[in-house]
Amino acid sequence: MSRSKLIWRCSGGALLALFAAGIIAPYARADRYAERIRSGLDKALGRRVEFGDARFNLFTGPGFTVHKVVIHEDPAFGLEPFAYVESLEARPRLLPLFRGRIEFASLRLEDASFNLMRAEQPDGPAWNFAALLQRTKFSELPALHVRSGRINFKFGDTKSVFYVTEADLDISPPSRAGGEWRARFTGEPARTDRPARGFGSIVSEGRWRPGASQGGNVELDCRLEKSAMNEIINLVRGGDLGIHGMVSARAHLAGPLSDLHINGSLNVEDVHRWDLLPQRGTGWPFEFEGHLSALSQRLEIDSHSAVKEAPPLSVRFRAADYLSRPHWGVAFNWNRFSLEPLLQLVRHLGAPVPAGLKMAGTLDGAVGYSEPGGWQGQLAFSDAAFTLSDSPPLRFEQAKLLFDAGHIHVPAAVARTSGGDLARLEADYQLQSGALNLAIASESMTVGGLRSQVSLAAVPLLELVESGVWKGQLEYQKRPDVPGEWSGTFELDHAQVPVLGLAMPLGILSANVQLDGAKIVLQKVHADIAGIAVQGDYRYEPGSARPQRLRLVIPAVDAADLEQILLPTLNRKRGLLARAFGLGRTPIPDWLRTRHIDGTVQIGTLKLAAFEATGFRARMLWNGTHVVLADLTASLRGGTVEGQLSIDLRGNDPVYHLASRLKAIEWNSGSLEAEAAVNTSGVGEALQTNLRSDGSFTGRGFEDSPFDEFDSISGCYTLEWAKPVPHLQFSDLRMSSGTEVFSGKGAMQDDGRLLIQLSNGTRQLNMTVTLAQLRVDEGASQ
Repeated sequence: MSRSKLIWRCSGGALLALFAAGIIAPYARADRYAERIRSGLDKALGRRVEFGDARFNLFTGPGFTVHKVVIHEDPAFGLEPFAYVESLEARPRLLPLFRGRIEFASLRLEDASFNLMRAEQPDGPAWNFAALLQRTKFSELPALHVRSGRINFKFGDTKSVFYVTEADLDISPPSRAGGEWRARFTGEPARTDRPARGFGSIVSEGRWRPGASQGGNVELDCRLEKSAMNEIINLVRGGDLGIHGMVSARAHLAGPLSDLHINGSLNVEDVHRWDLLPQRGTGWPFEFEGHLSALSQRLEIDSHSAVKEAPPLSVRFRAADYLSRPHWGVAFNWNRFSLEPLLQLVRHLGAPVPAGLKMAGTLDGAVGYSEPGGWQGQLAFSDAAFTLSDSPPLRFEQAKLLFDAGHIHVPAAVARTSGGDLARLEADYQLQSGALNLAIASESMTVGGLRSQVSLAAVPLLELVESGVWKGQLEYQKRPDVPGEWSGTFELDHAQVPVLGLAMPLGILSANVQLDGAKIVLQKVHADIAGIAVQGDYRYEPGSARPQRLRLVIPAVDAADLEQILLPTLNRKRGLLARAFGLGRTPIPDWLRTRHIDGTVQIGTLKLAAFEATGFRARMLWNGTHVVLADLTASLRGGTVEGQLSIDLRGNDPVYHLASRLKAIEWNSGSLEAEAAVNTSGVGEALQTNLRSDGSFTGRGFEDSPFDEFDSISGCYTLEWAKPVPHLQFSDLRMSSGTEVFSGKGAMQDDGRLLIQLSNGTRQLNMTVTLAQLRVDEGASQ
């Protein structure tokens, strides 16, 4: 066998033996070295160490692997162990090993859980790992490697809600005093009160040079891998705000531990609400710098700009006691910031912003949020214009927004509409409950200018007004789980108000209006409709049997004109085919079915055909399709008329029924009293055509012939209007003259003459009444 083949064969055999030894080593127990291993670990870690079994390892060593390791705590910091380690691989130094000593060059801790504790000591607060870093004999310090670990934080007897999971840590100690420590760390911050997972991933690498004061000098590069924004918010706040997006950052830290200078950059992308899709390509890059005191747990970060002028938006972040009892705050400083991109961001965050809202102008001010504390600050809008859907813009030269904890206040600001109207707006909003108070005041503003703003168009009454001017104050209140309500007092002038059931709009010349939610009160109303002057008051109170209350005063009106105004209510037209074939009734509209009014009607002078009544008064009870004018009184021909008028609106045409009593009515130079029932239906000429009446009457004191011969006249009548001659009949007629009493009857003849036949038993009288004359024929009794 040649020499070269022998060398290759020996080398291969050695490698094979080494490989076999490496495979067998983990199964070989090293219990005989357990005490020396424990002593070496105690010396390396500065803590008492206990573990389960110990075994050899070759491939990662040579060294030892120990399981179920417990690293006990310094009694000065408590009784809870410093660390629990599932598996620890210890690689000894070769030179001391040849001399019979076990000193470890490196320790690798798998699935370890550490408790980093800060406690009050006689010399001040101290961390439980500080003693490890302050060793004087650095040759005994091993390199530490932690994989898949967990780091808990404890302050006195209280464990912090924050911890780090999936922690990988590599620490290389210095070889001499005053040398540099080098470290590399990756981990995911997490909270104990949230699901067991990390929020974002942090990677850092750097070095530390111990010093006599201020904790030594550190130089560290940190990187926040691209992480979900909602996870970062969950970490800091302990709850999800529903804001999603991606965040990444880089930072360089340098200086003493008591005052580390920070310089870095932050990028925020794809900000959106949880239930909305992200708007790709939108990013918010920030450069920042600040200071960190690792010893006192104080962090200050400010964004900055590379250019000299102030940036449109700068951010300031402050945090204290961030591992124990976190207090933090963030402030936003706006400098001539354009409102349009801000609106896009707010909308993409899912805020309840109307779809058609547009904003223009600039924003200045500062707003901060602290935990605890809430929002604080002030914003100022300049040359701002707000446009909603197809509404014309609402402009503000100056407007402010004040934040106070969970309360947002808009001080009084002057707004200008597209028509040049001015209004003063003031608002309060509660962030937590969503309660809103909005006040609007104006000295003179067109109703169209108010209604053109979609958000303000639903003001009761004003939403019905087609034109006009209002002045006064309105207030809108929105409470949680309760629909918003308007209230206020204002004057309404020269307004056109369409009223269902009237043929033309009601022209309000002037009125005082009070709103209280759904309640509406109009007082001192002066109006005009179809040239007829109208005055009165109106009140709407939902929930009552008759929610509408009305006081109506009309100085003078012709009944025919009044009928024309009320024609849509009185005569609901059917279609052409329905009228041609008489197909049923027109459906009753909802506005008529639900109309319930309790009111009074006063008419100074009411002209009704050839009659003219004055001082007309009645109480009106309107219940859907049934209208009653009760307690009706009026003056007619020197006397009075009393009674009740009922109107049935169920059919296509109105049906009237009048029960009346006439007192001291002047007729034929005498006085007439009567009780009459009048029935008719329809509109226009149909009222006369369909007229039916019956009743009784008494008259006396007639001075004109031939009734001057009688002291009194009484009887009953029936009247049915017909063409060419009405059907009029009298019964139970009694006419007295002195001691004589005549009785009889009468009827209208076909030639239009009224024939009255009377008798007192001895004498018979025949009276014929025509338009031209009145003749009395006397005959003897048979």
